[in-house]
Amino acid sequence: MDRIVIADPIGGLPEGTIVTDNISQIVAQRAATLPVDADLLKLNGCAGYVRRVFGHGYAFEPHMPKRGAQVVLYALRDRGHINWCARMRRTSSVQLPSGTLRLSTDTSQRQVVTGGLTANLQPEELAKMSGRNPACDDQGGWIVGGTAEFTAQIEGYLGLSLYGTAQHCVVEWVAVTQTA
Repeated sequence: MDRIVIADPIGGLPEGTIVTDNISQIVAQRAATLPVDADLLKLNGCAGYVRRVFGHGYAFEPHMPKRGAQVVLYALRDRGHINWCARMRRTSSVQLPSGTLRLSTDTSQRQVVTGGLTANLQPEELAKMSGRNPACDDQGGWIVGGTAEFTAQIEGYLGLSLYGTAQHCVVEWVAVTQTA
């Protein structure tokens, strides 16, 4: 299966590059990639792959779960997986990040279709994914993500967002793809 480069900290591969070979080399460079169905990229600007950046970062509440870091993907009903990743960044050099975040559908966005995501992806435990984690980069950031099964009755724009709590960190960007 093809993969799309979301972010390459080394700078060797631009965002949006479709990669079919040398996957292990990309992972060794710590590039963020997601599985992608390259044919979907031709349908419209929101099909197959979308990445949204949040400037200084999207902050979640530390104790009360909420939706945030919204993104929209044009989803087809015959592709049963939504893949996602997000870049987190620490906001405190003293305190370790904590909380849980997961991808969820977000029908609060205007003119989006409904669809269901299964709960088979584990919420990201931010404290385990940061701080002393060797994957944490020089800027205090790290990437979380997962895959969920997707069902829908019709194709259309699917509203998605992260849901949960987080403290001492922000979401810098979210990327999503749809695959079979």
